[in-house]
Amino acid sequence: MRPRFRRFPALIRSKRRRKSSALTWRVLRRQRGRVGDDVTLIRHLYDLAALARTVKAAPSFAALALQAAATDVGRGGEATAASDPVTLFATMIERLRSDRLWAVEYDNFVRQVSFAQPHERISFEQALAAVITLVDSLDAG
Repeated sequence: MRPRFRRFPALIRSKRRRKSSALTWRVLRRQRGRVGDDVTLIRHLYDLAALARTVKAAPSFAALALQAAATDVGRGGEATAASDPVTLFATMIERLRSDRLWAVEYDNFVRQVSFAQPHERISFEQALAAVITLVDSLDAG
């Protein structure tokens, strides 16, 4: 393997870990319509879904994601939120499921940035299912 590509697997693991935590604390703190509201934060859901396939090859993902989430507790200003990472992930999933505007924002984001044909794109439902699988692996890990 060429030297510059040797670190690629470690970079993928690090990216998955950071994306899972970034999505969680941003979803938990988000207030639509507030000055500085970033509708593109849903990009983390897309990225996690795209990276989810590589999780099977990374047995350390659960520990790394839990560590990142524990480090990020309170980062988004959610001082009253639970501090248990698995609870934070579950709360994030419930918010994504229950508020259909997340799906609209996701579809708008993917349509604008994806070069894939419409039938090849990762749908909101597929992305959410992939993240649920990731969260389930954290609970089992």
